[in-house]
Amino acid sequence: MLQSLPHAQQIVSMLGKLLTFHAFSVSINQFDENFVVVFLADISQTMLENIQLQENNP
Repeated sequence: MLQSLPHAQQIVSMLGKLLTFHAFSVSINQFDENFVVVFLADISQTMLENIQLQENNP
């Protein structure tokens, strides 16, 4: 399901154990029906900066 979204929308968010926000860009590579590699790139800081910019420039 995630693979069918445009790359810019392949993002997941999670709360850490201290209830801190984390955002990850997801890349999925399926090499065959039994072997899938899922790569999560931490984009938390970029997302927070983007939100701050949007709030300061309505």
